[in-house]
Amino acid sequence: MRGRGPLASGALAWALAGAIGGLAAGSVGPAQALSIDVSLKTGTGVEAAPAGVLGAGALLDIAEAAASVWTAALDDGGAGTSFDIEVAWGDLGDASVIATTYVGTVGGGAKAAGPAVIGASTSPSIWFNSARSDWFMDADPLDPSEFGAAETIEDGAGNVTGQFFVAETSPLDGVLDMFTVMLHEIGHAIGFLDYTNSPFDDGGVTIAAPLPMEGYEVPLDTIGGGHVFVPLTPEQESLPPLQQLIAAAQNNEAYSHALFFHSIAAGERRLPSLMDLVAMAQVVGYELVDPDAALILAGGEAYASAEVPVPAAGLLALSGLGALGIAGWRRRRRG
Repeated sequence: MRGRGPLASGALAWALAGAIGGLAAGSVGPAQALSIDVSLKTGTGVEAAPAGVLGAGALLDIAEAAASVWTAALDDGGAGTSFDIEVAWGDLGDASVIATTYVGTVGGGAKAAGPAVIGASTSPSIWFNSARSDWFMDADPLDPSEFGAAETIEDGAGNVTGQFFVAETSPLDGVLDMFTVMLHEIGHAIGFLDYTNSPFDDGGVTIAAPLPMEGYEVPLDTIGGGHVFVPLTPEQESLPPLQQLIAAAQNNEAYSHALFFHSIAAGERRLPSLMDLVAMAQVVGYELVDPDAALILAGGEAYASAEVPVPAAGLLALSGLGALGIAGWRRRRRG
């Protein structure tokens, strides 16, 4: 298992990583029905892109590329789920926050998980912090050639829990990859979110057949609206702050570079790992698209397809953040 040790300061890092890699025979699904339409939000609070960002990419183009990854990977079982997601730049009031996803809620009671319920009952909008200029806006986000080779990591049982690409040169190693952030936030918007009485409240979810990784227990936490995370034990919570950081790093060695981990480090790109995908499918009720129908990213060699762009085999590690741009995630729900 590969991992990165904790840094002396900051929080746990959140990188960007690879994806489907061996979706296995169990990851079958009927004709794809999930659709995600993205558009630029207008009106109150919307601001121009911050000055000084790196790259020539546009917010909407990056959103469309990220949406294509999710629709290539997930199937809603014929429910016909359609999402209309708006994206925008806005001042989020806290420089440590990268992005915030707002979703509507279902009626007034418990929120039932499932693509039909979520798709019909929310109108997500994703806001990216215009108060930060440390963004990399990739003009071709389905091509990770600006980064180093894809790396993979597994947990102690050999399960793929993430994959990421790390920038090897400045200035890319000091900025936040918008494509990674967009993938993460769209994932929340289409259902990987702490609704009332959700698996996040239970501290985890067990993957069931016919999904790959049957029996795998994915650790979940309600932090920041719902993420893959192993929280501190009561004993660890009594430690001094630096020791708490180290303990959290050790707890999450196999998850700290999952797409749905709760924080991100500068200079890294992620895609959904297999673990991210099966966790999403189990929590929300999606199926996985037959891997034979999609491009499988293998070690970063292939990444883009005009027909079906999809993630690849996973990797995971951990790093700490500090001045380089540790980012917090905030998720809000409105009634």
